[in-house]
Amino acid sequence: MLIELRIYTAKPGRRDDFVRWFHERSIPAMEAAGMRILGEREEPGTDRFVWLRSFADEEERQRQYEAFFLGPAWLGGLREEAYEMLQHVDVHTMRLEGHATPEAWSELAGELIPELVPPGRTAGSGAS
Repeated sequence: MLIELRIYTAKPGRRDDFVRWFHERSIPAMEAAGMRILGEREEPGTDRFVWLRSFADEEERQRQYEAFFLGPAWLGGLREEAYEMLQHVDVHTMRLEGHATPEAWSELAGELIPELVPPGRTAGSGAS
């Protein structure tokens, strides 16, 4: 399993706009491409927004990247909308090996980033 830890820095004063856009426009398009959003967190008092998504393996990630980043939603305006609000994007990819399970990752993520549960979901349910 691959986990992406994505740390975004919004342009000054734009984080709340970005978070709203992320929920209303970006998450539906990513999920339509098959992506699983594990959770997110706004960092109080900053312009930072941190979120996680997972892929079964590199092949799945490439398929879903192509479906999303070459798809009509991203090319039809989401890209411009996102970068209008973002100053910096930092992406870290981690590979869960051996006996690591999504549940084990959730425990670790809870230590690293307190309670990451997207709106409309319950803890531990993941993206559908």
